[in-house]
Amino acid sequence: MHASEELALRLRAAVQAAVPAALDQLLIEAVNLCPVDAGQLRDSLHVRTQDSPSGAQGEVVADVPYAAFVELGTYKSAPQPYLYPAFVLVRPRVASLLQGLLSG
Repeated sequence: MHASEELALRLRAAVQAAVPAALDQLLIEAVNLCPVDAGQLRDSLHVRTQDSPSGAQGEVVADVPYAAFVELGTYKSAPQPYLYPAFVLVRPRVASLLQGLLSG
């Protein structure tokens, strides 16, 4: 096996291991940062994953129709971001996790 093939296999394995862990961390932070009125938005947050040819992929999803209005705001209400700030908090941890998986 060539070095490039070995690196590609290691990278794919690292991504497949890191994606679920990253999504779990993102979900935790989003729940913690989510503004709460009745709690429906916070309680609707969950992870949705799927396999793809390049490895695992997924997203943190809110299953209420007004989720984007809370995150981005409207002309009547100011934004109350919770998903993007969660991503900003988790991004360095994910990079570190990937680096550890690739070097180990």
